[in-house]
Amino acid sequence: MKLRPSLKDKKRYVLFECSIKLSKKELLSMVQKQFEKCFGMYLGDSGIQLLPECVEGNRFIVRCAPSYVKDVIKSMFLITMYKNKEVTISSVLTTGIIAKAKEELK
Repeated sequence: MKLRPSLKDKKRYVLFECSIKLSKKELLSMVQKQFEKCFGMYLGDSGIQLLPECVEGNRFIVRCAPSYVKDVIKSMFLITMYKNKEVTISSVLTTGIIAKAKEELK
């Protein structure tokens, strides 16, 4: 049985940009470790998910629940070093439609 749209959980998509060029694998592991460090056992409740198919160059998209958007952005700002390189990650766009986030990704 399909759920009606009014019963589904809402989602937000946050587009981030990294200051240095990393491979897709390195970027995914860095972000995943940061989420585990910041959210721990609440990672499942927050609905946070890094979308591997939405990584282009130094930009990537994270899906989360609307109530966790600020927490996700804060956790990304806390990343300052990766493999002895200075890194800054900035939030570019927050939207409720993945198509709009993918459009900005390119």
